[in-house]
Amino acid sequence: MTNLRKAGVVIAAGIAAVTFASAADAATTPWTVAPSDNAATGDTQLTAVSAVDATHAFAVGSAGSRTIAERWDGTRWSLLPTPTPDSGGTLLGVSAVSSTDVWAVGSGKANATANQHALIEHFDGASWTIVPNPSNGVMDSLRAVSARSATDVWAVGTNGQNTTTLPLVEHWNGTSWSIVASARLGASATGFFNGVTTSPNGDVWAVGTVTAPAVPEGSNRAALIERWNGSAFVQVAAPPTADPRFTTTLTAVAESGSDDVYAVGAFGHSGIALHWNGTAWSTITLPAVANSTVTLNAVTVAGPNDAWFAGIQGLATVTEQSTSTSSAIVASPSGAQRGSLAGLAHAGPALFAVGFQINDPATFQDQTLALTNAAG
Repeated sequence: MTNLRKAGVVIAAGIAAVTFASAADAATTPWTVAPSDNAATGDTQLTAVSAVDATHAFAVGSAGSRTIAERWDGTRWSLLPTPTPDSGGTLLGVSAVSSTDVWAVGSGKANATANQHALIEHFDGASWTIVPNPSNGVMDSLRAVSARSATDVWAVGTNGQNTTTLPLVEHWNGTSWSIVASARLGASATGFFNGVTTSPNGDVWAVGTVTAPAVPEGSNRAALIERWNGSAFVQVAAPPTADPRFTTTLTAVAESGSDDVYAVGAFGHSGIALHWNGTAWSTITLPAVANSTVTLNAVTVAGPNDAWFAGIQGLATVTEQSTSTSSAIVASPSGAQRGSLAGLAHAGPALFAVGFQINDPATFQDQTLALTNAAG
C-alpha cells in the first residue's frame, strides 16, 4: 500500500471503474461514489481535486511510482495521459483556471540516483506537459497549488537542504515560475507548507508545520500560517492548542473571502479546524470521536458559514460540514477494508471528494475513490 501523502513514462491505460461503497453508507449519505479509473497495475490513489463547474473537474495522484490525472465529464472520471520523470513521481496538488488551463504539482526523480525534486505539470486542454521550475533544494517537493488566474498561480511545499527543511513557495506570472521567499522561521526552526489558497482581493494563505527547539521535549511541532501582504509573506499567529506538547500539522486551507478562511489538519490524534474572520484565527469545535485517530486532509468553502472538511477517521473516510464555529460529521462511503479522502472541491452546490479505498483483503491494493455530492 502506497503512502498518501522532461517526460519519461506516460500512463494512459485504465481498468474498469470502481464503484464500491458499503450498503449502510449508501442508505444514509448524501455522497455518491462516482466511477473512476485505476492504472493497469499497482496501487492507485487520488490526492487532490479542482472543479471548474459541475461537468468539468480534474483530479491528480499516483499509481505506484507514476503520476496520474483524471478528468470528470459530469458522469465519470477518466484517466488522462501524464508525463512522469524517468525514476518516478507523484502529483499532490491541482488547481484549474479553466478546462484548458490546469496546474498540478508534486515531486519526481529524474533517475535512480537523483534526489527528489519539485514537479510542475500543466494541462492545456489537449495534453499534460512538465514545466521547468526553479527549485534547487537537495530534497524538495511541491504539495499544493492555487491558481487565481492564468497569470497568477501559487504553489507551496518543502525545500530540503543538507541540514534543514524550509518552506518552499513558487509563483507563476504567466511566463515562468519563480521562487518567493517565505517568512523567516527563526533560529534553528524548520518547517514546510502543505496547503495554499488565493482570493480575488490578492490574499494568499499558506499553511503547514513549524518545528522549533523546546524544553523539555526537545522540539515542538506547531501550526504554521503565513499570509501574503502584497510584497512579502508574514507569519500569522494560530490560536493556542489545549496541549502544546502535541504535534499540530495544518494540511489544507481554503477561503470564500478575505474574512472567511478555513484551515484543517491534525492535533495529536484528533482533527483540527481553524477559521479566520478577517482579524484573527479561532478554533472550530469538532465532533468528539472516541477511540479513533482523525486527520482532516482537505477543505473547501462553498460560501459563508458553509465549509466542508474531509480526511480519515480510524480506517474509514470522514467528511464534515462546518460553520465558522462548529462542524458535524456527514456520513461518507468508504472502502470495505479501508478508505481515506485527500482532496475536496466545489463548483456551485456540487461537491467533489477524492482519495483511495481498499476492498480486497487478500491484495490490500489501493484503488481510487471519488465521491460527488450534488446538493452540497
